[in-house]
Amino acid sequence: PAPRRRLSRQRRRTLILDAALTAFAIDGYKRDSLDRIAARSGISKPVLYDHFASKRELYIAVLAQQVDALRGRVFPPATSPAATPRERLRLSVLAALSFARERPSAWRLLFQEPIGDVEIARAFGEMRAAATDAVAAVIAANGFKPPKGVDPDLAARAAAGMLMAAAESLGDHALENPSVDLD
Repeated sequence: PAPRRRLSRQRRRTLILDAALTAFAIDGYKRDSLDRIAARSGISKPVLYDHFASKRELYIAVLAQQVDALRGRVFPPATSPAATPRERLRLSVLAALSFARERPSAWRLLFQEPIGDVEIARAFGEMRAAATDAVAAVIAANGFKPPKGVDPDLAARAAAGMLMAAAESLGDHALENPSVDLD
């Protein structure tokens, strides 16, 4: 037989993260094991531990990776100087819905409530707060004007929270109804 070619460290990490995303989105954090994730990724458990010290660390890494991926899809159209504020909103929501359809495992992982692990819940909350802050900044930069007497930062954060909740609900709807035109 031909000798096996050694994978690069980055390629092994990618295989682990991909396998873990699928596992966690389908089976959940508590029901899946590092043994099964290692087997799904085609690497040994000791190699998995070379990359991640624990299942918790792996889960948080997968979560952060998917937050970055979603952000990379949504923020470019949301900040496009060539579009009107209304068009930026439409394009960024459309990008989020497309992400949901193209990457359902990632969508489910990002929007399912964290399990009963304090560190994961904290990391999830921090990522959610950072996303809210980023969306609020985009809203404020697009000329958002709160009602008179309302703190502009608080109003932008509230609008961001509502927009994120609406996008989450629309993303879930897009997954459940694949024949519906996203636009």
